[in-house]
Amino acid sequence: MIRVAMNVAIGFCVPWTADAATRIQMVTFTSCGSWRINGYTPGGSSNKPLAVYLHGTDMVYDNQVSREITEMMANKGFVAVNIEYANADYPLSSSQCTEFGSKAQQISAGIETLCTSLNQTTLMLDCTLGVAMMGYSQGGQLALLLGNYNNRVTAALSICGTLATAVGLDEQRACFASSALQLPRTKRRITIGEEDAEFGAASMYYWDGSPSQVIQLAAETSGYNSCSTHNCIQSDGSGFYVSTSSETGAGADHTWWVNFQGWFGASEQDSVKEEFKNAALDEQWGLPACLDWLARAAVANTPTPSPAAVAPEQQVTCGTSVRMQTFLHLAINAMVVCDVLYSSH
Repeated sequence: MIRVAMNVAIGFCVPWTADAATRIQMVTFTSCGSWRINGYTPGGSSNKPLAVYLHGTDMVYDNQVSREITEMMANKGFVAVNIEYANADYPLSSSQCTEFGSKAQQISAGIETLCTSLNQTTLMLDCTLGVAMMGYSQGGQLALLLGNYNNRVTAALSICGTLATAVGLDEQRACFASSALQLPRTKRRITIGEEDAEFGAASMYYWDGSPSQVIQLAAETSGYNSCSTHNCIQSDGSGFYVSTSSETGAGADHTWWVNFQGWFGASEQDSVKEEFKNAALDEQWGLPACLDWLARAAVANTPTPSPAAVAPEQQVTCGTSVRMQTFLHLAINAMVVCDVLYSSH
């Protein structure tokens, strides 16, 4: 079922001729439950590639953050959507790679639903033109991982998502180190703040991120291990950028780029901070530069996936997960609430 409403958007740097983006809403696939896909499709009569945004742990599906980011990608000529997935928990066990794999398979089922049959025709979508993944925190990790589960994926952008410090780095490396990722490093990009405590604390007991640790973990995930500076963006735009508070003007912790309206991720009105959304195109940490690279990387030299390489009917292990949050995640919630209370006085 597709319900369409017009939403006029301003386009920039689009690789295709695009008219105003059109809002789409649909309940489209079942995989260990019923999951929704919302987003935007650009105007025009030509077929378009696909872009998928994955929100972070506990964040509300299809909130304002998701809408802003998918609309920006639609204005670059993509059918851009937010796929709902099991984001209420973050895997913490020694078998976390299996749990992340199950989430990735669920998301892959959503991609396959979009790339085939009625949806492909209705949305003027051609996934052989490219499938761009992007996400925040856990969603960013999964964006990088999706290439292991669906060969349609051609590029991935992770926002503040590398190797989580507090849940066992050895386990995280088995899931997300460059050697564990099938998507080539030239098709991966990471942007993260140097104070990110969830993906760069010296240990789980530290409240602040260590710049050197953030850089090291970003290097391990990106595949550019020999780079140890804040700016490790390569000539082709892949790599990673570790931003500083002085650069962004809005902070450099795990949540610096989101305007939270209360408890972490719980509001549909959470939005992207202007400092991130409207950063100059030459600011490699900013959203415009990251999405510009993603749009180009996803469609450059895109191979046509073979039927054997894509598994629409993948067997997903469904189970009852225990709702768990890391100490640092709870601490972030507390700090966000305190900030809101303080600013209201």
